[in-house]
Amino acid sequence: MRSLLNFNDRAVAQGGSVSTISSKSVVKLNQHIGLFGCVCIIIGMIVGSGIFVSPVGITRYVGSVGMSLTMWGAVGVFSMLCALCYAELGACMPESGGEYIYVKHAWGDLIAFLSMWVNLILINPIAVAASSQIFAVYTLKPLYLYCEPPQKVVIIVACLAVALIVSINMYSVTMVTKLQYLITACKVLSLVGVIVIGLVNIGQGQTENFQNSFQDTDYSLGSMCLAFYSGFWAFGGWNYLNYVTGEVIQPTRNLPLGIMISIIIVTVTYILANIAYFSALTPREILQSSTVVVSFLDQTVAPLSYVVPALISLSVFGGMNGAVLSVSRLFYVAAKHHHLPGIIAMISVKSMTPVPSLLTMVILTAHYFFQLALVKSGVLNLYPTFSV
Repeated sequence: MRSLLNFNDRAVAQGGSVSTISSKSVVKLNQHIGLFGCVCIIIGMIVGSGIFVSPVGITRYVGSVGMSLTMWGAVGVFSMLCALCYAELGACMPESGGEYIYVKHAWGDLIAFLSMWVNLILINPIAVAASSQIFAVYTLKPLYLYCEPPQKVVIIVACLAVALIVSINMYSVTMVTKLQYLITACKVLSLVGVIVIGLVNIGQGQTENFQNSFQDTDYSLGSMCLAFYSGFWAFGGWNYLNYVTGEVIQPTRNLPLGIMISIIIVTVTYILANIAYFSALTPREILQSSTVVVSFLDQTVAPLSYVVPALISLSVFGGMNGAVLSVSRLFYVAAKHHHLPGIIAMISVKSMTPVPSLLTMVILTAHYFFQLALVKSGVLNLYPTFSV
C-alpha cells in the first residue's frame, strides 16, 4: 500500500515519485477550490430535482400565488442568515469536516463521535442511495415510456452511477470540480430557459394567475410554519461547502463570498422559476401535476418536455457528485481525530484524494442499495424514516 499515506506519514509526492523527508512534514489534501468552485458546489447541492418535479410544498400550505412567492423570498433570506453563520464558523475554524468539527469544539469528543457515526451509518449512505435510484429511474424513463423500469435494472444503473462518481473522485479532485462546474451550469441554464419562457408568457398577457394573487391565502400559524419548513427544505445543501473548508483557497474570503453569491442566485432563480410556472399553470394544476416542469412545457413548448428526464437525471447526478466530494471529507477528518480507523485518514499520493474514505462510502451505500430494494414502498418512503 505504498500509494497510500497517513496524514502524519513521512512522505510526499514529488514528480510522481515518493521521497522520505523529516517527520514534521505532512501529506494533506491540497487547497484547490476557488470562489467559483465554492459557488458551484453550493448551487449544485441546493438545486436538485425538486424545483423541476414538485416545487409545490409552499403553494400547498399557503394556497395563493402571491404568498407563495413571498414565502420563497423569506425562506431565501433566512437561508442566507443560516449559511452566513456557517461561513463565520468555517472562517474561524478553517478545517474540513463541517458540523463534526463545530460540534467537537463546542461539546467535545463524545457528541462529535456520535454525530459522525449517525452520518456514517445512516444519513449520508442512504441519501446517496436514494439519489442514485432517482437518477436511475429518470435515466431509464426514455426506455420504459409506458411502464416503470424493473427494480433490478434500476439498482444496476444506480450502482454504476455511484461507482462512476466515486471513481472520478478517486482519480482527480480537479476533474470532480470541473464536472461540478459543468453540471451546475447546465442546471442554471435550464432554469433560465424556463424563466425566459415564463417571461415571454407574461409579456404576451398571460397574467390571470397574478391577479388578486393573495386571494385564498391561509394565514393560520400552522400553515405558515409548514410552508416555511417546506421551503427551507428546498434550500438544503448550503452547509456542504463547510465539509471541504480545508481545501478552499483563502477560506476566510471565499467561504462567505461563495455562500452569499450562491444563495442570492438560488433565491432569485427559485422565485423567477415559480413565476414562470404560475404564468402557465394555476395553483391547482401545479398541485395535481406529477412533474411540474413537464406540465409547464406541455402548455408552452411541448417538444421540449421530452428532455426533462435527462435534465432531472443530470440534476440528481450533480447533487450526488457534490455529496460524495463533501461527505468523504467528513470521514477523512473524523479518522484524523481518531474517531474512525486510521486507515480512513490515508490519502493517495498519486491523486491526492482520500481513497479509503471514498471506498467506505461505496461499501455502505452498496449495502443500502440491497436493503432498499427489499422495501416495496420504495426508497423515498424509507429515506425520511432513517434520516429522522
